[in-house]
Amino acid sequence: MPPRRSLRPPQDATIVRLAKVDRYFVVDNALFSDDRLSWEARGLMGYLLSKPDDWQVRLHDLIRHGPAGEHKIRRMLRELQARGYLRRERIKRLDGTFAWETTIYEVPALASPDD
Repeated sequence: MPPRRSLRPPQDATIVRLAKVDRYFVVDNALFSDDRLSWEARGLMGYLLSKPDDWQVRLHDLIRHGPAGEHKIRRMLRELQARGYLRRERIKRLDGTFAWETTIYEVPALASPDD
């Protein structure tokens, strides 16, 4: 019979991790070490990168699903845009109206150089 494992972490452990089976995503650690970004912007990027590739960034969704209000969310999005993690492009729809398309980049270098 195998030895019984304790659910408590070893006394010298500072980070306790779970086995990754489901509901996880992989992201480059550089984002979370980018000291040009506030802690808030790093957290927002983590949230955005956890979404599916076809997920649409919508301000009202971010406000509804998080603790920050509109002013703070807009500030974090501007911060991400200034550092190359986010790009907004004005597009013309088939009906002649305009809309904004937002693209999130895990690594700023992936954004086109003319941003």
